[in-house]
Amino acid sequence: MLKTQNDFAKDPVNNGDDLIYPSIFSHTKADGVFTDGSRGLKIQDVLNPAKPIFMPVQKHTDTIVVLRKGSSLPTPDTVADAVITDRGDIITGVQSADCVPILVYDKKRKVTGAIHAGWKGTSKGILSGVLSRFFSEFESDASDILIAIGPSIKGCCYEVGDEVIRAVLNASGEGDYIYTQLTGGKHIDLSAANKLQALRLGINSENIWISPDCTYCTGRYHSYRRAQKQNTATTGRQGAFITLSSSDDAD
Repeated sequence: MLKTQNDFAKDPVNNGDDLIYPSIFSHTKADGVFTDGSRGLKIQDVLNPAKPIFMPVQKHTDTIVVLRKGSSLPTPDTVADAVITDRGDIITGVQSADCVPILVYDKKRKVTGAIHAGWKGTSKGILSGVLSRFFSEFESDASDILIAIGPSIKGCCYEVGDEVIRAVLNASGEGDYIYTQLTGGKHIDLSAANKLQALRLGINSENIWISPDCTYCTGRYHSYRRAQKQNTATTGRQGAFITLSSSDDAD
């Protein structure tokens, strides 16, 4: 276990990034972390230097890679937006720059998941798909599942069109994650939409942690939309990573 509380820790290995340790994983056998300045290419030095990292090529799909014990790592060009594993000898992760990074852990079955959910992934129900695979392939019980939803663009800054509203509503159902501003613009909070998907599948509300930070208006994060507005040529990425703690690797 990396931390016993939700806090920020300055990490000299990752160029001074602040690392976010969700309190939902405290006192469990999962090590989960969100970075705020880079996708965390040296995150192994924080989690476990002996473990390889697998991060899929993300294309806003609902494709899920499942890595079972004894399986080989996929090739680096594998396209997916979620990874599930019961292997304790690897680190899995996703990258984001406004989209929602989600980490999932079954504390009884010792299964982890890393998910990238933009509006397309959210509207395709990628979190629901991951949880369904936990239930069907690992016999997980909803009461044993912990979810950490990392920093992403929030409803305060994410104005979208009717197409996006309809697509997310279709996947997540009615909820208070859609806002109409005084200007008439419609805003959506994808973190809240994903939480609603989890709740509808029986995950306990107290087992869902959500970062309050908006990547657009909080300066410490990379933001694709902010970079577009500022006509910045490139946008960096932050990362979300999870692995079983060392004490659980041999299980």
